[in-house]
This record gives sequence, structure tokens and C-alpha cells, in this order.
Amino acid sequence: MFFADCLIAHAATEEGWFVFIFLKNCKFFKKIKTNLFWDFTPFHVYLVLLRHRYFTLNASRMRDNTRLNCRFLPFMLFLTVFSSPLFAQINSIAGYNYTRNNPEILNQIIDRYNTNNPTLAQPMSHLSSLNGMNLGVRYRFPYAAVELVWHTRIARAKDQVVNADRTTYQNIINFRNQVFTLGGDIHYGGLGIGGSFDLNQTQIRKERSTDNTKEILLTDNHLTNHIYLIFDLKVTEGMSISIRPFVQVPSRSVDLFAVEKKFNPDHAAMANPNSYNQRFFNYGISFSFINGSKHDN
Repeated sequence: MFFADCLIAHAATEEGWFVFIFLKNCKFFKKIKTNLFWDFTPFHVYLVLLRHRYFTLNASRMRDNTRLNCRFLPFMLFLTVFSSPLFAQINSIAGYNYTRNNPEILNQIIDRYNTNNPTLAQPMSHLSSLNGMNLGVRYRFPYAAVELVWHTRIARAKDQVVNADRTTYQNIINFRNQVFTLGGDIHYGGLGIGGSFDLNQTQIRKERSTDNTKEILLTDNHLTNHIYLIFDLKVTEGMSISIRPFVQVPSRSVDLFAVEKKFNPDHAAMANPNSYNQRFFNYGISFSFINGSKHDN
């Protein structure tokens, strides 16, 4: 539909939930040969469009003076809903997270790989930390909140190989966690405690720097839980920084035997496949900007 070309952003202030429409790439509004007039009130946005084919206010067409083309209705409905008091309580979340863990079995696989390849110019490094971003939405109640957040966490282990012609390349283990969380918290002022139920996807890929080849060695989906503390620092009337130390507890282990078979096939041929189950217990900290966040005192 026509408003699919629009970039719509929201910003909460003391006066309410405002809606801004950026019209640069919107084909619909390029047809309008007049100005747009906006009236912002706490929870409503009124759009007046004059002298164009979709919304006519022409005295010579009294019978059509409030005629609204049906293609404009979804857009007006969108403005009505997202400028309501309900959505005035919704905050956006965007930030960064840093996670530590101890993937003992995975690092043992790396150690065996380094031992079996003594000519490496640089041995493959261990994996111990991941980092990435947080994106989500949060709905506030007095002294409580619920939120839906996507976390992505990435770590890489690299070696360096020197060819006979002195050129180099790297073998890379790309370790990636994607976590979709449904959480809730209780808070007072800038302090709180919360937890979440998560769908966690762990993926490990082997990559090579020279040709950008990527081979997925495993993808595992399982449930986890987060438990976290909340320290909110007010930046402006409509913005805060939320600092959250957390732990992530997995519901089960991940089978890493496919990684051993790829990097150490001789050892894998003699190993017990059932001895490669690794529980990825994570702890870390996240920093997020939360717009519209207000402390409940």
C-alpha cells in the first residue's frame, strides 16, 4: 500500500506520543501539490490535506467535500491507533550487550585443531565472550513492565595460514546466538528486577577469509531464561539508559560433535559422540536506550 514507502518514527515527550512522517520516498505524497498542516495534541494527530485528488474540500463540490478515498483510510487508521493512550505507554529499546561464557568443549576442539596443525602462522584463538545488539519494544504499567526483545550475540575464533607463495588466509569459527525474549519486570524509580522466557538459536559456521565461503556446522534451537537487575539512568524527559547485568540459563546442552568432525576428523572417528554436549551458561551486561521511559515514584 502507499504508506509502505513511508518511514514512520515515533518519539514520546511530556506532551504525549508524536508521529512524524518522512515523505522523501513516498510516492503517494509526491502527488500532493500543497502543504501539510499538523496539529499535535497529547494523544491525537490530525492531518489536513488540501486541494488534491484524495481528499477534496472544494466549495464547488459540496456533495464531495468530505470524500475520502479508500486508499487513504489505512493510513488514517494507523495514525489513530499509534497516537492513542495505549501506545503512549510503549517504549522502543535499542542497545548493546556483552556476554561471557566458558565453552570448554568447544575450546578443547580448538586446542586439538591447533595441535594437529603446527605450521599455523597464528593458532586459532579461544572463544570466551560474545557481543551484539538489542532491539525491542516495552509496555509500561505503574511499577511493572513487559517487553519483547531480540538479542544477537556473535563471537569469532580465527587462525592464520601462510601459503607456499607467502599469501595468507584465515579459517574462522563464527559462533552466533540469536535470542528472542518475552520478559517482565517490577521496578521503582530507576531500580528493578526482571526475568524472561527465551527462544535461543545457537549457530556455528566455518568460514574462510579468502573466498567468503560459509559452511553451517550446526544450528540448535532451545529454550533459556534470563534473570536481570535494572538500573535506569534518566537522560532527558523522554529518554533513559537502562543498564542490566544478567545471567542466561539454558534448558539443555548443545551437541558440538559436528564441529569436531569438521576440524579434527581423525580424532572424531575414535571419539564418543555423546561426550560433546555443552551447556552454554552465559552472564553479562546490556546497555539500552529506552525512549519514553519515565520513572514511577
